Amino acid sequence: MVADGYHSLVDGSNNVIGLIVAAFAFRPPDPDHPYGHRKFETAATGLIGIALLALAWDVLTGALSRTGSRPFPRSGPSTGRSWR
Repeated sequence: MVADGYHSLVDGSNNVIGLIVAAFAFRPPDPDHPYGHRKFETAATGLIGIALLALAWDVLTGALSRTGSRPFPRSGPSTGRSWR
């Protein structure tokens, strides 16, 4: 559940980053940038990749840290009592 929440958060923020960068990346060439502004798109892709790697690292380290811990308690009717 936590991993899915993190994924939704990172996915939504990456979409916002993509929309902002698209506004800069598709500008026409100017004297300072004769080949255009497409490198903004490449830089944003790197930023999104780093965000996804950080998410994967957090989920993986969290999962590995819980492998040696006690199992979750059992759920169900309490022991020793009859509900009839």
